[in-house]
Amino acid sequence: DVALIFGVIDDLTYADKTQHDRILAVQKIVRDLRDVFDPQFDVKKGAYPQRAIFAVCTGAMYHGRANCSFARKFSEVCKERGINLEERGNFQKRYEVFDMVSEQVPKGLDKSYGMDMEFKSPSDYKSDDGLYFASGCARSGCYSYADDELKFCSSCRVVKYCSKECQKADWKKHKLQCKTLAASRNDKQKIQEALRTFRPW
Repeated sequence: DVALIFGVIDDLTYADKTQHDRILAVQKIVRDLRDVFDPQFDVKKGAYPQRAIFAVCTGAMYHGRANCSFARKFSEVCKERGINLEERGNFQKRYEVFDMVSEQVPKGLDKSYGMDMEFKSPSDYKSDDGLYFASGCARSGCYSYADDELKFCSSCRVVKYCSKECQKADWKKHKLQCKTLAASRNDKQKIQEALRTFRPW
């Protein structure tokens, strides 16, 4: 869909009224996809598709601690079978190894492949107001997504931080957008009635 082509949707996008139609279009796409995906998602096997992408499509050994055993075993079996993970190709053979090793090493399937975070049910991911649905600490490089630990910026009430240290470290960047985001939040409140029937969650 054309709405997905025009770049990322970030804090500044939400602050731009001209982008709201695109945001709504993306939300509709997300809703349509989730209607199919959500009922089948199993939090105990959330890393399965992530493992498949790593195993079939990349040669990178990047993984978190929870999936270390899988990655090690996968690499060993590929080496035994003469599959060079640094070369493109052998997709079917790699998939066969992935499928076998995932059965042998179920440990770690309940944690995200790269960051060892526990999976939530898709229905747990909700927007605060129907338009803004970014999550996690706003400081670049911080991967905290613990909702109960995140606190809103007291000025804009849009971005969140996991600690005072992260907020202080991000201030140089955030102060350039804080007032704009505060105004954006007011704009979003005005259009909530229009959004109520368009909410994906």
